[in-house]
Amino acid sequence: MVGIGAHRGHREAAAGIALALHTAGSGHSTLLFAPELPARNAVPNLRIERPTVMTPERIREIVTTRIALRQRPDVVVVDHFALLRPDPPAYEPDSYDPWDDPAEDKRDPAVQEADEIGRQLKLLATRHDLAVVVMAHVTHPVSRTEALTVDHLGLAASLEYDADAVLLLRRADDRRVDVHVAKNRTGPAPHRFTTDW
Repeated sequence: MVGIGAHRGHREAAAGIALALHTAGSGHSTLLFAPELPARNAVPNLRIERPTVMTPERIREIVTTRIALRQRPDVVVVDHFALLRPDPPAYEPDSYDPWDDPAEDKRDPAVQEADEIGRQLKLLATRHDLAVVVMAHVTHPVSRTEALTVDHLGLAASLEYDADAVLLLRRADDRRVDVHVAKNRTGPAPHRFTTDW
């Protein structure tokens, strides 16, 4: 699972859609969850889903349906994290353990929900052996001189725990983007570089 953060309204904020188009164009079956994306011309190997309520469970249902239809995606792109809602909790009275009482969890409920969303997306990726890319917006104002950090992602910072990689993108100039690899389980991190965009 990869989390990508970028400033809302900037060109790099469309990195998830651009990645979906690129992977589909490279011949990989790609499933893009983008409820706010306007209708567009069909692209081979790309299926766009626009669920009215986007939860990890709804994403899992759509992925497993595609697999059952022998249309297994190689890549799932979620655009973007703030549109995700947590699944309603399952009521399991037989498995109740007072030591696991959520009321004892002193964290903000919104943070707990964000953590659970990240965990469910990671489970989806590992259970079905596919890549899951989640776009997120930088929520705090950041000056051009201030280095981007995962904390600038607000609630989406919860993705860091479950993600295999977290990349933060910022426009360097008209043709280039600064990339801060904040986390990478298979390579160097933190790591910064600039690339053409």
